[in-house]
Parts: sequence; structure tokens; C-alpha cells
Amino acid sequence: MDSNSLAQQLAGRSFGEFVLLQLESKDLPAIVVDMQEAKEELPKYIRLHVESWIDEVKPLGNDPSFWQKDCGDTFFKICDKARRKFNNNTVEITDENLTSMFYIIVLNFAYNAHKDADFKKFIHNSTQKEYPAYAHYQYKEVPTQTTDAGRKKTKKSLWSWKSLFMAIGISILLTGIIAGATGQETPNNMVWTIAWIYLTIEAWKYWKWKALLPYFIYCLAMAIASAIVIPIIAVAYPNNIFMISIVTIYGLNIGGLVVFYRYLSTARDEAEHGAYDEGEIIVYR
Repeated sequence: MDSNSLAQQLAGRSFGEFVLLQLESKDLPAIVVDMQEAKEELPKYIRLHVESWIDEVKPLGNDPSFWQKDCGDTFFKICDKARRKFNNNTVEITDENLTSMFYIIVLNFAYNAHKDADFKKFIHNSTQKEYPAYAHYQYKEVPTQTTDAGRKKTKKSLWSWKSLFMAIGISILLTGIIAGATGQETPNNMVWTIAWIYLTIEAWKYWKWKALLPYFIYCLAMAIASAIVIPIIAVAYPNNIFMISIVTIYGLNIGGLVVFYRYLSTARDEAEHGAYDEGEIIVYR
């Protein structure tokens, strides 16, 4: 969705009302997870500098009139700050990036209101027209969640039922197409294919098109092993060709999947640490 369409959907209520809506509809763990996922959608350069940008937006919340303004107008105001901060030769900011950054700000406000009852009251009162404009809010220091338990709770897992079901569906479709093209029967055991497709789906979240490379390299290695390596070894050990084939298949699959998983885990950790300072949750305060 482009920024103009989203602004039209947001229009009609005050920004304060929109933040309070997020506050009432989500508990603290949900807000933290949503913030993390929104930051992971940003390009790496923006993730690494998003904290300083949050600090630039933070003073806007001191003024009660900020909460009274139309949410659509506030969306454009926050997007404008994002463009001026990041739209340079290093990165080209997109409408999707702007939407994520706006959502991060909204969730940071909601997080703070969850932790600070006075701040929540300030937002609520600010949305009332009779609230005096001079009644600015004095922010309290809201501690970030830095405990090991907090980190473990919010650390993004590589396990996803959605990705698993997608992997099974894609594997069935892929093997069916290959079997139809080659005239062979569909293999009964698709565990290895499902595992490769599953990791590819998870890797797509961090590497996009590059996530296809590991499976492509594996398929290329299997083709070379089947066409060249196994026949050569079979000449020397003709009685052990079955065992040689099993060792080759299992070796390439297990070894490839382990390497793939380790690189994927590293990518996930880098994404988290890029958006959060040493694993801590950066909140609006």
C-alpha cells in the first residue's frame, strides 16, 4: 500500500486516539514483538540508525497539540522526518519502509504508555480539546527490558508453522513438476526437500533473492555427485554402490542444512542486534 492510501485510512481520528487504540488492543509482549518485526522489515542501514531517528521524533510527544492532530497528517509528518533522515545516497527509502517506521513510533508510544500511567493519562487528556496547550508532559525514564528472560522472550525464533506448511506445499508441487517432466515417480520421502525449502523461506526474510542460492548450490552439488563422483567411486567399489549413494546423499543434505542453518542464525542475530543495542529492546522514553 502506498503512503497516500495509508494516510487516507488513518485520517479521521487523532493521533493520540490511534496510539491509545494500539495500547488497548495489545499487551506488552505483543507490542515488543511487533516492534521487533517492524524493525526487521527495514533495510540494514536504517536499522542501524533507527535509534537516533526515534530520538529525533521523541520531542514531538511533549506537546499536547501533537496528540490532537489528525492521524493521517501525523503520518505524513513522521514520514517527512524519516525521508530527511534516511533518503540519501546510501539508501532509497520506500513506502513500505515509511509505513514500518511510522508503526515503530506508534508502538514506542504505546509501550511507554503501558509502562507509565501518567503518560497514558497525558495522551488521553491531550486528545480532549479543552486540555490546556501549556500542560506539557515531563517524561519519566522508562527502563528497557534488558534481562536475559526478556531477551529470550522477544528473540525471534527460526521455527514457524506457517513456513512449515508452505514448505510442504511447495515441496509437493516442486517434486510433482520434476516427476512429470522427467517421467519418474514422485519420491515417497520428501523430508530433505521440505527441510531445504523451509530454511529457504525463513532465509527470505533476511536475504530476499539470495536465499535461493543455498538450495541451488545443493542441487548443483547433487547433480555433480550423481553424474560424476558416484560413478567414479563405483568403479573402484562396485559392490558398495548403494552405500556410497546413501553416504553421499546424507552427507550433502546434513552438511548443507547445518551450514545453511548456521548462516541463517547469524543473519537473524545480526538483524536483531542491528535494530537493538546489544540485544536490548529500544523503547520510546
